[in-house]
Amino acid sequence: MKIWVWIIFVALVLSLFFIFKMNQNNSIFDSANLTYKNFNCSEMGGFSFEFPDFKNWELQGIQNQRENLCVMYFNWPDDIEYEIPPQIRVEKIKTEAGDNAENKKQNPQNISYEYVTDLSLYVEGHKFEEGDWDWLVFYGKDFYVKISKNGFGKLPFDTDLFYGKIIETFNFR
Repeated sequence: MKIWVWIIFVALVLSLFFIFKMNQNNSIFDSANLTYKNFNCSEMGGFSFEFPDFKNWELQGIQNQRENLCVMYFNWPDDIEYEIPPQIRVEKIKTEAGDNAENKKQNPQNISYEYVTDLSLYVEGHKFEEGDWDWLVFYGKDFYVKISKNGFGKLPFDTDLFYGKIIETFNFR
């Protein structure tokens, strides 16, 4: 009889834990409660996209650092420490090669894109996990746009939702 009591107790504790985690995740990542922002870096035109503004990780600002580079800075919760503020880099790179659309995915606006791993960022022998990437790249006629994966270390929010919204809305003007 005692074993049934323990089984029920463990099941109850696990149920409460999962309910708590689901409620916690829904409050942060519930897409119905999200606001969306437009990427706007006045020095770097020719394209646009939207991205979710997550609770506690809201966009702090976008800073133009060079003619072809803007950095998106984000707020973060007080209980997390960063030596470098959380950021995502957006670069616009001119090309003469065209959009190089072969074997690339297409977003709803028929813009070619792919996830790229930049081997120069890693030491020799680095073990990549499935799905690892460093840049989300969109290919245009005269230039391409690289959006970095993140500058957060361990991913603090739903990156599938974040980058999925960018892919869904990215367009050349």
